Amino acid sequence: MLKFYSVLILLLFFPVIVLANQNAISEGNLHFYLDRCAFQETNNQILEELYYEITYDQLTFLKRGSDNYYASLQLWLSLTDSKGDTLQYKHWQSAFQVHSIEETKSDFLSIKNCIAFKIEPGNYNITMKIQDSESANYGIANLNFTAHNFAKEQILDLSEIEFILSDPQEITNTNYVKFEQSVIPQPNRTYGKNSPYIGFYYEIYTTLLDTILATYEIFYENEKIYQYSDTLEIIKNKAGYVKNLPVDFINSGTHILKIHLSTLSDSILAITENNFKVKTSRIAWGRDYEKTREQILYIANKNELKKLKKMPDEERIQFMIEFWKKRDPIPITAINEYLEEHLVRVEYAKSNFSSFSDDGWKTDRGRILIKFGFPDDIEQSSFSMEAKPFEIWYYYSKGLCFNFIDEDGYGRYVLQNPDEEFRNTP
Repeated sequence: MLKFYSVLILLLFFPVIVLANQNAISEGNLHFYLDRCAFQETNNQILEELYYEITYDQLTFLKRGSDNYYASLQLWLSLTDSKGDTLQYKHWQSAFQVHSIEETKSDFLSIKNCIAFKIEPGNYNITMKIQDSESANYGIANLNFTAHNFAKEQILDLSEIEFILSDPQEITNTNYVKFEQSVIPQPNRTYGKNSPYIGFYYEIYTTLLDTILATYEIFYENEKIYQYSDTLEIIKNKAGYVKNLPVDFINSGTHILKIHLSTLSDSILAITENNFKVKTSRIAWGRDYEKTREQILYIANKNELKKLKKMPDEERIQFMIEFWKKRDPIPITAINEYLEEHLVRVEYAKSNFSSFSDDGWKTDRGRILIKFGFPDDIEQSSFSMEAKPFEIWYYYSKGLCFNFIDEDGYGRYVLQNPDEEFRNTP
């Protein structure tokens, strides 16, 4: 009995440490991301999951019919142990289709897949080759990793961190459902551009505990910039958790996510960490009220602007996610075409209509461009002795026409028929 309690005390004060795993980007003239994650399986085995992702713009699509574009890949996978012995080798072909020429050129839309197999604890190497069937362009990626030993005698253990989509689409692949939750892998581990959150998934294994304190920390250049704690109820011996943490306030660069699991009395039981990347978004997600208001000022209705003003930061973030989502013209695609077009208009206005006194988006031409888009035709006249410079913007499909005059010769074009704008503003 004394030995049992001694072991128990040691386990409590010597936490399980799960080492970080790395992702990889291929070498060659076809670039793809390769990532992996390990989970506990029965009989002391490990369920090893491998994820790959390649964007559409790197592939050769062939048109078949009026609106179908097909591409195919050749894939090779090799798993070797620390002795160099090949444990698994696989070669297969994958074909798929899209329905528009725009999708074939997308550097955002991608093919993703998950391959799972069982292994024993130890050191391994995975080599993957992907080749475009039509162009013969290919890439090769390698991952060296140590498969964690999920020891059965531990009070508590946890998996590695799997980085996932923070705002997943409707799931059609059952490989992406875990504990009745959406778990779609994000092999590039890059966040911030199209969502204010980082998404991740991990599993906890325990036979003795039913309540655990989980603490999530984000580090940048060895400095902790975020921390959040959550009490977890462990209903079964094995449980999986999907979490989303905000990254809209984080600088671009490589960051580290750390997870600490502890008892409610703060004795650490297990630790894991992994790295991810943030690319600063052009989107104001709500944390800064003024920037958020400026970004949607010309496209939001009065009720939406009124709600936005009264909301606290965290509610504004969710409000902005829903704001853009409900304006997405094609929800089944990963990219929000309306949002992308809006950002293009704003950037164009800033670059082309700014002056020493006004930001381009605040000018009359900038406002009209952001609200109604690029005109079908522009009639222009430069400065002359008889008349001031003017521009007439024609929107034939909308039945609109806007007249601008440079009143003082400094390029500040003023809208001459504001009633046309107000009549067509929702």
